[in-house]
Amino acid sequence: MHIIGITGPTGCGKTTLLRVIEVHGGFTVDCDALYYEMLRENAPMRAALTEVFGDIFLPDGSLDRPKLGNRVFSDPDALARLNAIVYHHMGQKMRELLAEQAGQERPYFAIDAINLIESGLAGLCD
Repeated sequence: MHIIGITGPTGCGKTTLLRVIEVHGGFTVDCDALYYEMLRENAPMRAALTEVFGDIFLPDGSLDRPKLGNRVFSDPDALARLNAIVYHHMGQKMRELLAEQAGQERPYFAIDAINLIESGLAGLCD
């Protein structure tokens, strides 16, 4: 299985490329979608975020984006802490997905990540 990393700005065709890879039997991961799923369902990531940033989840369990944004976008150190938490948990999840797909005999595993290099996910790619 070839592991392909896809990155680039909004509108450059990443999603179109993912669909082509799927048509050819590949497994694809849209890291934006995975991030939002993990914010809802990944208890260790949620706990780590809460430990560092406090009460940033709303009563319905969703992320209070304005509250977190106010904390991280004016403070480079806070943004670096946020990224470190997200990148760590995203890397763990990606390795789990790779292990799950290893026995599926798929020709490709594609990772679409705007921060492919910064997150360390590029190191998983061929």
